[in-house]
Amino acid sequence: MKIRVLIVEDEPPIARAIGQLVAADPRFEVAGIEMNGYDALGRFETTPIDVVITDVNMPIMDGLSLAAYVEQHHPQVIKVVVSGYQKFEYAQEAIGYLVVEYLLKPVTKQKVAALLDKLYAMWHRRKVETRTQEITRALDGQPVRTGGPAENILLMLSAGFYWGAETHFSPAQVFWNSIDLP
Repeated sequence: MKIRVLIVEDEPPIARAIGQLVAADPRFEVAGIEMNGYDALGRFETTPIDVVITDVNMPIMDGLSLAAYVEQHHPQVIKVVVSGYQKFEYAQEAIGYLVVEYLLKPVTKQKVAALLDKLYAMWHRRKVETRTQEITRALDGQPVRTGGPAENILLMLSAGFYWGAETHFSPAQVFWNSIDLP
């Protein structure tokens, strides 16, 4: 499964360069490139997004307003800000929206490579934490996503493992032979 990245940048050469660097990494795919925060809002409603990389200063809707929207409506999305401004106020506001990185322009190949490594580690850690929480909820008897890893593990823990013919009268064998699995 690739990590889907939305790039929001009003300067086409920079947007293209970031897009090419992201697409070159086999762990990632570019889910879209938008020219301002307002256009990016629609992308969130139509496309699954794992990471948004946004410029700060853009027409119509700036990147910090977009980060605020994403934090409020899509908090699972990892947020990165790219800016040509070293203003402390911008960085401080970005931190308030749980932006994980504030990259200064010019964006180099090395900066993007380091960023992608960091994003992959964060994304992977979040996936493991989410699965762990699902399993914990399932073991506590709370509802879980049907067919998800938590449900599968809970079934195996509850019913037991089915090892073969020597256990032909075990509760696990009876259970596993009685359900229809695709």
